[in-house]
Amino acid sequence: QLSTAYGEKQEVVLPDGTRVTLNSGSQLSYPEDFQDEKRQITLVGEAFFDVHRDTLRPFIIETGKLKTRVLGTSFNINAFEENDSIRVSVVEGKVMVYDSIRLKEFLLPNQQLKYHTRDGGFRTSQYDSSIDRAWSSNIIHFNSTPFAEATEMLERWYDITIEIKDDQLNGKVVTGKYIDPKLNEAMESLSFLMSVEFIQISPSIYEVTPIKKAPM
Repeated sequence: QLSTAYGEKQEVVLPDGTRVTLNSGSQLSYPEDFQDEKRQITLVGEAFFDVHRDTLRPFIIETGKLKTRVLGTSFNINAFEENDSIRVSVVEGKVMVYDSIRLKEFLLPNQQLKYHTRDGGFRTSQYDSSIDRAWSSNIIHFNSTPFAEATEMLERWYDITIEIKDDQLNGKVVTGKYIDPKLNEAMESLSFLMSVEFIQISPSIYEVTPIKKAPM
């Protein structure tokens, strides 16, 4: 079992040669050796996979109710437990995503499946896969990302806590790209884009509130 703390990323090579980059606050469970007719692992959180091709033994990633099955390809899975959805985005090859009830979808490069964990609903769409895998190259990429989800990404990235003090901010979305950013740079940019203020309460705790406009 491999786990990463907030503020930490880690790469591991599995017994079959598959390379996995594990994002912050994530957990990967896998056997010491793949001896069965399938290579099955479990993921909680987010990881980018570059799966070693083996046509005789499919590679299966279990994320809650959802399973992703491949023979050899590269793709990203976002399955944090605090989110209400699981996202699978394909870079190369072909991926099958399925559950135990009704879902069985095949994804090709630059396609994404978004699966809602509460009701089992899902949607497949054309999608730039470089957005979801950006984190593995130390890039924060927001793409119309809900503000609450964006702050959760910052929490995992920098090992901090961000408290949103105005519920109206949860309805806003963020778009932006930050290459190897420092925390203060990311916060300054978001403050300008979103008209918010990040207030440091302690070394690792921040509050974010809307900037109140002065009366005319």
